[in-house]
Amino acid sequence: MVKNNSKVSSNSPPASPEAEEEANYAKNLENGPLYENLKTIDCADHNSMKIQLVWDSICYSIDTKKGKQEILKGVSGSASPGEFVAIMGSSGAGKTTLLNIVAGRISSFHNSHVTGSVKANGANISSIKFDQFSTYITQEDILLPTLTIRECFEFSARMRLKGTNEEILEKVEKTIADLKLEKAADNVIGSVLNKGISGGERKRTCIGVEIITDPAVIILDEPTSGLDSFTAETLVDLLIEQINKGKTVIATIHQPSSNVFKKFSKLILLCEGYTVYQGPPADSRKYFSNLGYKCPRHVNPADFYMRLLHVVNRFEKTPEEEEKLNSLADAYKESEIKETPTSKYDLTELKNKGDNSLNFFKKVGLLWKRSMINAVRNPFLSRVRLAQFIIVSAIIDLVFHDLGNDFDSIQNTTGVLFFMTLGNIMLGNNPSALTFPAERPTFLKEHSEGLYSTFIYFIAKNLSELPMQFVVTMIYSLMVYFALDLNLTASRFFTFYAILTIAHMAGVGSGYIIGGLCETENVAALFGPIVPTSLIVFGGSFGNLKNMNVAFSWIQYISPFGWCFKSLVINQYEDFDFDCDSDEKCDPLDTLGFNDPLWKDIICLIALMIGFRIIAFVCLSMISRKKKH
Repeated sequence: MVKNNSKVSSNSPPASPEAEEEANYAKNLENGPLYENLKTIDCADHNSMKIQLVWDSICYSIDTKKGKQEILKGVSGSASPGEFVAIMGSSGAGKTTLLNIVAGRISSFHNSHVTGSVKANGANISSIKFDQFSTYITQEDILLPTLTIRECFEFSARMRLKGTNEEILEKVEKTIADLKLEKAADNVIGSVLNKGISGGERKRTCIGVEIITDPAVIILDEPTSGLDSFTAETLVDLLIEQINKGKTVIATIHQPSSNVFKKFSKLILLCEGYTVYQGPPADSRKYFSNLGYKCPRHVNPADFYMRLLHVVNRFEKTPEEEEKLNSLADAYKESEIKETPTSKYDLTELKNKGDNSLNFFKKVGLLWKRSMINAVRNPFLSRVRLAQFIIVSAIIDLVFHDLGNDFDSIQNTTGVLFFMTLGNIMLGNNPSALTFPAERPTFLKEHSEGLYSTFIYFIAKNLSELPMQFVVTMIYSLMVYFALDLNLTASRFFTFYAILTIAHMAGVGSGYIIGGLCETENVAALFGPIVPTSLIVFGGSFGNLKNMNVAFSWIQYISPFGWCFKSLVINQYEDFDFDCDSDEKCDPLDTLGFNDPLWKDIICLIALMIGFRIIAFVCLSMISRKKKH
């Protein structure tokens, strides 16, 4: 939004060769690929909703230990349907912050302060359901690595749209075709360890997941980051196809190629929280040349602006940097059009659009289905976990085969029961501690977009992992119980299986807590074993719990190892027919101090299983609530 100082009146003297060169360059830039479409597009030809965004006097600051730090300093601007608005600036200029405020993802909260307004068709975005008309695509490619492109699109469509199954699938196929992903549609996304689709395909998939709802506003943070110049240009061309449908597209761009730079319809340059240019890219070169900052003829303007706006240390600027920043900011303020654009687009549709969200059970069902696919395809959640139980069971069978039922067998039996307790709970804790951090980015992204609540995610997550928990503990029980010749009655076996299953679920619950608190898998792997290992001491195998130090004796009540071990021992030796001479010395329950009824220990184990999950849910809720602000 700068005055066009490049026009020359008819009474002006003949232009100098230097001025003619500037004019020719601007003309060539203006006539770049697809730029003509951006200029002549008539949004009225398209039936989709049109939204014009206007942000006025945006200021953003945060409170730090060193005092108040200003990030944005009175930034204003607009983006209309059919426009590709590119926000550029060096690192720390405030690009992403402005983008988040315009998208409604940042508001005043505790130590952060936002002033100014952001309006859509004249209405403040806080007064309407803006997220139903817009989409925000982050710089990170946040996708579940085990899903295919088609499955990602289908999940997004079913979660966000209402319609028949045929309509949903037709929408999915159309999005795949629009983004030219037909050949890779059934390939898994992949990860660092498991190769999947290419970087360009991942970026297009991230865009497709969001635009499948046909949003009126598309907001992107560094969409070309990490892509080669050709792939980046191809991606921008796909975005221009959306612009030609009447969409409003706003994106932060770090360092576009000259071809990509030509395709922007509006350029916004930020430096240290100030706007230093806003207007057509074709006019930018002359604008800065008039200020004394001439871009060489064969240099990419984007590269020149990044060097021009670069500040070595934003907290300790040199006098030269201060002078340059002040001159650029003052020049823009003098040339800026002060009046706020008046929206010519309809506001009624924004206010009257109904809620398109699904009910609780449908959301749980969709998340459960996706989690099941993830669990089956993720080897760590399925094959590796199954293999771990089989290997541990085989080791137990080989070492402790046929324990017997005389007095000499008591020590071996109690030892193997505790070893089984240890392996059963730890094999539930460790994988679960790692799966939450792996899914954390996806959960936080989708939760912040309002796709589902923390409770819905948590319920679906638990339900999807239940089958595997029942299966592995059944295999564990069958391989060990009869090989060791334990208390061979049907009721004792099924009680044994039930105890192991509940204890395994308690271990999974403790893993959920650790995983919920750790941001990355590496941190979870480091701290994951610490909590369960400290609880092992109070499992009852290393000494009589009655003789424990009073200061730490309370820990036994929150140790699933203790309750599981006690339950297994009581189930084994209660009414057990010992083959020994003295009844007095053949009572391991009295020796270990396990005099409680079996049902009490099982109830305590169930309470821990539920309690751990409640704590994990609270942790996730706190993290998701904090992330929203």
